[in-house]
Amino acid sequence: RFGEERDLKGFVAVDIGERGPEGKRDVQYAFHPVAARPFRTIKVQADCDLPTEEVLRRIEERALDIEGAIVRLIIETTPERQRDLRQDEIRQALHSCKPAFMSVTTNYTRTHRLRLGDHVVEQMSPREALQIYLQSRETAPDRTQVLLKYYDKLGAALAEAEK
Repeated sequence: RFGEERDLKGFVAVDIGERGPEGKRDVQYAFHPVAARPFRTIKVQADCDLPTEEVLRRIEERALDIEGAIVRLIIETTPERQRDLRQDEIRQALHSCKPAFMSVTTNYTRTHRLRLGDHVVEQMSPREALQIYLQSRETAPDRTQVLLKYYDKLGAALAEAEK
């Protein structure tokens, strides 16, 4: 798992002895590291004039780390730069570094803010966004109140489940 990318890999051997006179057992354990395949994450900010070249440059920088590793390449760019990314070329460059496994993900960030009427969505709470959305759809006020009530109940249940 990539969440354990920097952790030492291995196993723990536990030796549990016989019960002593007081009913307690002697317990000994030891961690044994293993030579597991390393996990490598390569994040590339490719919101530039030549996004493919930026990704290829970063792959080349990490080529020695990639060989034999489990690699995930995460490309961050904008929808406007998407068409400039040559995915086949990127995958071939990564593959030529001989990873044990590779994954390529492209995340697109918005360069503009979403708007709901005169309101900027990023600046409001989810409840406010729902309320404004329902108003924009000309939902009856009593129906809006019922939906907001269910939203609040759902939010409370989720908050309770996270405890």
